[in-house]
Amino acid sequence: MGMYKGKNFILHSSFAFSTQINRQAFFDEDVFYQQAISFLRKEAITLSPETPKGIVLISYND
Repeated sequence: MGMYKGKNFILHSSFAFSTQINRQAFFDEDVFYQQAISFLRKEAITLSPETPKGIVLISYND
């Protein structure tokens, strides 16, 4: 499912494509197309100020 890097737990990338995850268990942030593309390129993106720290699901819906 993932691994620890220092003090942080990093989820495996295949987790993002899982149909078995409980979407209510995580905060969900909707992003615009350009933010989604930047995220997929592993570039930094800015999320809304109310987004909590920790694991966040990033969603793009056209």
